[in-house]
Amino acid sequence: MATITEIIQNLLDRGYTYADLGSIVGKTETTIRRWHQGSVPNKLFIKKLEKLMNKRRMI
Repeated sequence: MATITEIIQNLLDRGYTYADLGSIVGKTETTIRRWHQGSVPNKLFIKKLEKLMNKRRMI
């Protein structure tokens, strides 16, 4: 299982921004940045980001 930092980095590498991710999970861009730096979010948000990571980015 990937860490929240790895999940967020993977999504950023796919072209999402912190603002995109915040909008998708209902949190602020600042919160997503904190999670990326190592703060631990609620499992609900981890699951939402994992689900997003498993989807393809439609550009």
